[in-house]
Amino acid sequence: MREIKFRAWDKAKKEWIAKDFHLIGEIMMSGLLFDRSLERLNDIEIQQYTGLKDKNGKEIYEGDILVSYDPMEGEKITILEEDGTKKESVVTKEDLKYSERFVVSIEIRNGTLGIVEEGKWYQNEGSFENSEIIGNIYENMELIK
Repeated sequence: MREIKFRAWDKAKKEWIAKDFHLIGEIMMSGLLFDRSLERLNDIEIQQYTGLKDKNGKEIYEGDILVSYDPMEGEKITILEEDGTKKESVVTKEDLKYSERFVVSIEIRNGTLGIVEEGKWYQNEGSFENSEIIGNIYENMELIK
């Protein structure tokens, strides 16, 4: 069973106010945000841990921005040479310069984990074990524009 935990971003101050906390009803929320006035609670964005990790073992939260390549480093591929022969190869870091790069953000909608790519939400069909967190939508929005 995955661990249920959250992190919180203060939109007005543009800073993380809490990371890796567990939410237990309004009591924990009040304790976490005790120094925030009630009128400022709308400035707080709560993001949930997805239960997944990237290729470096870093926990993936809603709002994280990930990069993935197609094909992936270390993946076995078949190359069709100009003369029609096929050659087996393994993708290297150097090859990644020529592969397609996907940058997506993570979003949970109605309890379903998905990715947002070019403004469209897609239900997640796979894992993120070959992806890498490169930022988040609050501090690095330019990465997905």
